[in-house]
Amino acid sequence: MSAPKPTPDAGLSAALPRDLAEVLDQAANLAATGRLGAAQRKLEGALRRHEGAPLLHALLARVLEANRHTARALHHLRRAAALAPADPAPLLNLIRLHGEAGQLDRARDLARTATSQFPANAIFLFQLSVAEMRADDTAASKANLEAALAIDPGHCLSLYNLATILDGERHWDRAVALYRRARAADHAGVLEPFNSGSIELRIGEVAAAIASEEAWLRLHPADAVVWSNRLMAAQYLPGVTSQNLLAQHRAWQHGIADRLKLAPPPPVPTLAEAGRPLRVGLVSADFRVHPTAIFSIGAVERIDRAAVTLVAYDCAPTDDVMARRLRAAVPEWRDVADLPDDALLRLVREDRIDILLDLSGHISGNRLAVFARRAAPVQASWAGYVGTTGLDAMDWLIADRHLVLDTDEQWMAERVLRLPDAYVCFEPPAAAPDVTPLPAGDDRPLTFAAFHNPAKINDEVVALWARVLHAQTGATLRFVYDGYHLPGVQARLCAIFAVHGIEADRLSFTGSVSPQQMLEAYCATDICLDPFPYGGGLTTCEALWMGVPVVTLPGRSFAGRHAQSHLAAAGVSGTVARDADDYVAIVTALGADRQALQQLRAGLRARVASSPLCNAQRFAGHFADGLRHMWQEACAKSPG
Repeated sequence: MSAPKPTPDAGLSAALPRDLAEVLDQAANLAATGRLGAAQRKLEGALRRHEGAPLLHALLARVLEANRHTARALHHLRRAAALAPADPAPLLNLIRLHGEAGQLDRARDLARTATSQFPANAIFLFQLSVAEMRADDTAASKANLEAALAIDPGHCLSLYNLATILDGERHWDRAVALYRRARAADHAGVLEPFNSGSIELRIGEVAAAIASEEAWLRLHPADAVVWSNRLMAAQYLPGVTSQNLLAQHRAWQHGIADRLKLAPPPPVPTLAEAGRPLRVGLVSADFRVHPTAIFSIGAVERIDRAAVTLVAYDCAPTDDVMARRLRAAVPEWRDVADLPDDALLRLVREDRIDILLDLSGHISGNRLAVFARRAAPVQASWAGYVGTTGLDAMDWLIADRHLVLDTDEQWMAERVLRLPDAYVCFEPPAAAPDVTPLPAGDDRPLTFAAFHNPAKINDEVVALWARVLHAQTGATLRFVYDGYHLPGVQARLCAIFAVHGIEADRLSFTGSVSPQQMLEAYCATDICLDPFPYGGGLTTCEALWMGVPVVTLPGRSFAGRHAQSHLAAAGVSGTVARDADDYVAIVTALGADRQALQQLRAGLRARVASSPLCNAQRFAGHFADGLRHMWQEACAKSPG
């Protein structure tokens, strides 16, 4: 963030002649009401009589800058600075304007000089940091922000910019603390609007994230992105139910979708069209190495192209191995990242899409506003989100019998289409290490692991896992995922475990890990523990592929039943607990029979590979049948 444009300091106006003071007041009023030309003429006229008045030069520079006369504005700022060398205001504006004009070397040189001239003024160190950031010298910018805060710990602009740098460096816990300090110190309202909900969620502070997002929405009720972030955060709350989640998602419908301009309805399919080939659109910002793509690539590559033509709407184009595979498999590909919603809706209509699939839900990059306006005759949510979208215009939610219970279907805004085996198909990682022998062997303490982001680890999860650790002498628990490299995250979890009598030396943390490092970490893991209410999706599948059993306690939400769905599809449902006591009993039984645990580990990959979880051809057939069912239902409703 750049510094706000300072007003000329009152020190420049000392002992002003009365006629000049009147001219300055009149010019300031003219500028404030948008009459920049008149203000400029009045100031230039006064300058002929009072060339040595620094405030006159400073105000004229502001007017010229507003009128986009940058070179002339710089000239008058230099003159003001020369006439009032003891006043920092003209120099501050001069540095800022050089930076905004792209004259980075000049801005940095002036800022360096100013830090020597005004060593106790934090704003010049801040300005120097801004110039360095514009020149892509992040390290120097960071050092000067820290120096500015050493002088003025409450300088909100320095706090904010340093938080932004730390955020980019993945020091999320420190960044959150600085964002909060910046907000508290912003008494003059000079910061750009921001909320820290997303970063708070990344470090596992779910309640704080929700509070930040709700505070933002009270001020900006039409912010669809923050609305979606708020709904995503709700999935992590202990005790969350499908009923509660539907109510919150309906608020998105009422707060955002109901305000959208309605589009003409798409053509209604007729009964005669029920058997014709389908054109199916896929809308996602995650056509890349991402869980959504890993779970959908099997169907995309193997679907019957005589029956279904796929059209992809890529909302965040990228280029990696998965993106290239998807592009090769999809006959028609559209890069739509820069298309506004109206244009994307028109494109979907022009492409004559029969069924439009949303693969994002309320996650980053979603285009739910297009679905809300009914872009296609049939619309469904699949593979990307963890439950109902809350949209009236979303006809179907693709799931399976484990993800959405019959008793919970009433809490989905959509009709539920249950695929026979599972709602997605897992593609095993090609570079996965070989399955290793059981790390604990016959008699060593067990190593448990949780491959889940910190937001999934709440007080109730810790209480249960502490029971598991108490039941296993010497056993340790390892946390592996982005975020666990942060001291603040580690300290928070150690403190919660300590309440339950588990010492910190029984916990270990591995963060900032690559996908390959995640897979390698399973080699040192005996048993994986699944959290709640938001269980593991891809991590469950990867654990099974690496020979590691996963113990899960299903909840009443879609996100809380991920692991059960994948375990059932893999044919290994014996580690699905009925309640907390059963969870502990299952773990205890696994650890008690090391020979059986080793045999399970050695044979799990082959078992999973031959199961419906990984049978892409079988899944593609079921998926195509599901699409046809949705289409035929729409055709059956035709009045013709």
